[in-house]
Amino acid sequence: MESSNKEIKYIQVINENIDISSVASIAPENVYIMMGTNGVMWTDKDTMIEMYEEFVLSLKKSLPSANIYIMGIPPVTAERESRADVASGKYLNSDINSYNSKLLDMASRNNWYYLDVCPGIKDSNGHLSSSTDGVHMSKNLYSTFKEYILVILTVK
Repeated sequence: MESSNKEIKYIQVINENIDISSVASIAPENVYIMMGTNGVMWTDKDTMIEMYEEFVLSLKKSLPSANIYIMGIPPVTAERESRADVASGKYLNSDINSYNSKLLDMASRNNWYYLDVCPGIKDSNGHLSSSTDGVHMSKNLYSTFKEYILVILTVK
């Protein structure tokens, strides 16, 4: 899939609006990053990964001793998967899984950590268990999400 200028500009706007110096000024030991939920269905995955990696490498230059944790993006609800097409808001968990696989590869090649957050927030059918819009987690699910991440980090 060829990236459009609109897609690239969207990703650039995200990168420009995250002030790396403000993150660096607090000198965190650990940095947790989750990006891609909104664009995964309509932006070329390789372009997203390339720009994601560029952003994190810039962050790492400012925080050379920080541990970087790349978090996979969550699945969507069954309702979102059943929509007619992308124009009507259809997301496919298979596409999200593919993107998360690319995130894992990116993290591995850069010696960053990858956190697979999906098992902690999926229902028994592999869909997002609670959502505000079929894509983003509900307020209650964020608590479960946080607890799941803490368990993962305890095991590491």
